[in-house]
Amino acid sequence: MGNLSNDEIKIYFDLNYHRLFLFAKSLVNDTEIAHDLVQDSFIVLIRANMKTSDAPPVIKSFLYTTVRNLASKNIRKQKSAQLFFRKEKTEEWEDAAVFEKLFQAEVIAELYLALESLPPGCKQICKLGYLEGLKNQEIADMLGVSINTVKTQKKRALQLLRDKISPQAFALLCIYLCH
Repeated sequence: MGNLSNDEIKIYFDLNYHRLFLFAKSLVNDTEIAHDLVQDSFIVLIRANMKTSDAPPVIKSFLYTTVRNLASKNIRKQKSAQLFFRKEKTEEWEDAAVFEKLFQAEVIAELYLALESLPPGCKQICKLGYLEGLKNQEIADMLGVSINTVKTQKKRALQLLRDKISPQAFALLCIYLCH
């Protein structure tokens, strides 16, 4: 089979950009650099001459690995400059830490997709509570509703989310939200 077409690359870009960005941002802690790393990973994908016959998980894995490698290279470059000026010791990422950041990016991306399909009130309260970390009382005060309304909407959102995402992803999401 032939190389990936521009249309196929656009599909992979649309499906994976947000989650790759979250992953890159968690690694480099800089929004602009994270955007650059993700865009560069797609350039690497194009140059890698991946085949149409390559399974989507293979391409997705390739993109994550590329983002990680580009981020690592970026960090080393920054740390080299710091070493020159401040004589600091560089540290390499541990595989467990990278996996945790990858996992967080995947869970958050899936959550964002599922959240967008919730009714407006549920979506707003869920975002404020789970993604922005506001307490129930803070949400109630901000929106001018009772604390019971906030609790009910959060419970309703979790029930709706349970139906919208896979059971495995929901279990991982619950674990992530608890921590």
